[in-house]
Amino acid sequence: MGQLGKVEYVDIRNVWPDEAADFTPWLATSEGLELLGDAIDLSIEFVEKEAKVGPFSADLLARVVGEEDHFIVVENQFGKTNHDHLGKLLTYASGLTAKTVIWIAESFTDEHRQALDWINETAGERVGFFGLEMYLIRIGESLPAAQFKVVSSPNLWAQAVRESKEEAELTQLNLEQKEFWEELKEYMTQKGTSLQLRKAHPQHWFEISIGRSDFHISLTVNSRLNRIGCELLMSGPKGKQAFGLLSEKKEDIEKEIGHSLNWQPLEGKDRSRIAIYKEDAPFLGQGREASKEWLYSMSERFNKVFSPRVKVLKFTAEADSEK
Repeated sequence: MGQLGKVEYVDIRNVWPDEAADFTPWLATSEGLELLGDAIDLSIEFVEKEAKVGPFSADLLARVVGEEDHFIVVENQFGKTNHDHLGKLLTYASGLTAKTVIWIAESFTDEHRQALDWINETAGERVGFFGLEMYLIRIGESLPAAQFKVVSSPNLWAQAVRESKEEAELTQLNLEQKEFWEELKEYMTQKGTSLQLRKAHPQHWFEISIGRSDFHISLTVNSRLNRIGCELLMSGPKGKQAFGLLSEKKEDIEKEIGHSLNWQPLEGKDRSRIAIYKEDAPFLGQGREASKEWLYSMSERFNKVFSPRVKVLKFTAEADSEK
């Protein structure tokens, strides 16, 4: 029998000496938001750090990808939970009209965990409160790995009932879309993809992180046009700047991709898009396997070409301030 490593816990201050100056900025990165999203089973995108509520500031404001009005408030603290942060959490949740509220601490007292449970029972479906304990682990000489443990969450029974109701209200097309994305995830996993694949949802798109907030690869299916697509989506002010900067390298990018691309600045909208589409490509019935292979191949190619470029893009102070 081979040897096994021993899991060791690492003091979080060895990696993040200060909660506000170090931990919160890390949490706002695509890596932090992806880990946080995995813990609560939601796809999350960054909106703002130090979001103002009167004279106060919430550590982090985010939202669910694809749901413009589903805001997420995150409040962090090192050490044990305390009444001060619970009060702040309630203030930020109401002031920012959040649908999901996350309290992160090293440890939760029984009283504060029970308080979150009570809030979830009382609030019903209007808002969900999560309590997450954060810690770092490593095995042997490996780098520390961040972990979140859910100690309180919205009432699972109510959530299951709600999801069951929503499932019943979905159209047949929605269900087929979800089934296709689940099949694609399995297909890409078997192919050995290194891409981080999230939970499949009953919608016409499937988003994949490429390592920077506000930038995603979006795979799409369009049953009406009998078309599938692979897109680089860029959101917010930085996305508009990124589109301009990447456009300057259009010839090189298209050469590396191996195809001409559809460059869409989407004037008047808060996002831009660089896309490629495959016509006469059904995601249902005959041709399904070929569509999965094309989406897998193209998403790998987009990630290889765009991810390193996106990560090193430099933006003006104007775009930073607008975030």
